[in-house]
Amino acid sequence: YGYRIAIDAGHTAGTIEEGEVEQKFLKFKPNPDHGLMDSIQLAEGMLTYATATLLKEKLEREGALVFLTRSFNGSTAYGVTFDDWLKSDYKNKIQNASNLSAERKKWFLTKATKKDKFRLIFKDMELQKRAEIINAYHPDFTVIIHYNVDETNTGWTKPGTKNFSMAFIGGAFMRSDLSSPEKRFEFLRMIVSLDIELSLQLSESVVKSLESNLNVKAASTGDATYLSKGCLYAGKKGVFCRNLQLTRYIHGPLVYGETLYQDNNSECLLLNLEADKLKNARIQQAADAYYKCLKEYIENWKK
Repeated sequence: YGYRIAIDAGHTAGTIEEGEVEQKFLKFKPNPDHGLMDSIQLAEGMLTYATATLLKEKLEREGALVFLTRSFNGSTAYGVTFDDWLKSDYKNKIQNASNLSAERKKWFLTKATKKDKFRLIFKDMELQKRAEIINAYHPDFTVIIHYNVDETNTGWTKPGTKNFSMAFIGGAFMRSDLSSPEKRFEFLRMIVSLDIELSLQLSESVVKSLESNLNVKAASTGDATYLSKGCLYAGKKGVFCRNLQLTRYIHGPLVYGETLYQDNNSECLLLNLEADKLKNARIQQAADAYYKCLKEYIENWKK
């Protein structure tokens, strides 16, 4: 009761088409050899939003004050869809961009594809906006929800066999990550505050809950290339320091949860059920797993 909790539902897609634009989607054709009798169509943004919404409802019933960075399915941190942002803000953003040459501005205004506009302009800017609105809310802690895929399942045109859960916290700065005063400030903040220690406790609780409630094994360093080359093992099972935009810029304790592998041959079938993802049983299980670990974390925090 009374805790301020921010929940960030990863990505932005509210439809499969929007998922294709941000390149966070799965489309599997029916293939009996892979156990697929029907087609699979998933957009990660839809899965994360449903999970975040269900988790918010559970926490609010307990008296928590909960803030979602995305206010509806398909929305962005700006409170509108990417399509609406393109119509209202894109042209002005390009024209006033001080880091773009006149030739580059012309390319963005006349030749860039929708995917180009999302990847090269909108993506990083929108992540920065998420960090800003979370920090303005001053939460006691932040939960960032994602669903993962197997990096070796190149192209993601068929399901795979791997399935892991993991969580990221701040840290693992590389040389280029200290190139500006702003980045060095965040580095210093992590050193002098308890954000890393509390994030580690929260993330350990999340990974344990995902393992026990979803039966998804916690990842080890050797289970993905990015875990060995771009992360530091944080000393707790399935938890890694990774200097992502949100783990770097969000202040206070946080967990960046990668819930499960959505391209896993069993998970994709379960997640594909129900057009309304709020009614999907597997997503409801995921929301419950986050809810249980947050209650456990708060009880331990009180002690």
